[in-house]
Amino acid sequence: ELAENLKKYGGFIPGIRPGSHTKEYIEKVLNRITLPGAMFLAGLALAPYIIIK
Repeated sequence: ELAENLKKYGGFIPGIRPGSHTKEYIEKVLNRITLPGAMFLAGLALAPYIIIK
């Protein structure tokens, strides 16, 4: 959806071809951002349990 909106409004990512390449690039970047964040939050949620033991 984000790739379609970029294409619709004339936006682009320098060095990335429009269409499926843009979609793949955005998915890769989001995975790089969300995975470490999710792991950090999981560790933060488990920290009190680990400290109590």
